[in-house]
Amino acid sequence: MINIIEEKENPIFERKEVKGEFVASETLPKSKIITELALKYKVKENHIDLKYVISKRGIQKGTFFALIYNKPIREEEKKDEKEANDQQDAQSGA
Repeated sequence: MINIIEEKENPIFERKEVKGEFVASETLPKSKIITELALKYKVKENHIDLKYVISKRGIQKGTFFALIYNKPIREEEKKDEKEANDQQDAQSGA
């Protein structure tokens, strides 16, 4: 079961930025969280980019952050975004 904590609309990137939490006896697989978000927001699973999932120690809770796009995510776009971030990291460290 997932609960949405915070939801922001980002019209520039045509997406929603969603923070949420889940209650489970173990860390939920990313695929399960993506499936539940797809049902909740009535989009296909290829519109969702799940950035992270963190389980809390000692209790049966965890948090996640996801980007829900208005159109399908292309792998090339994700790769380009990662390369741009890596270049920025390299420049700031130099």
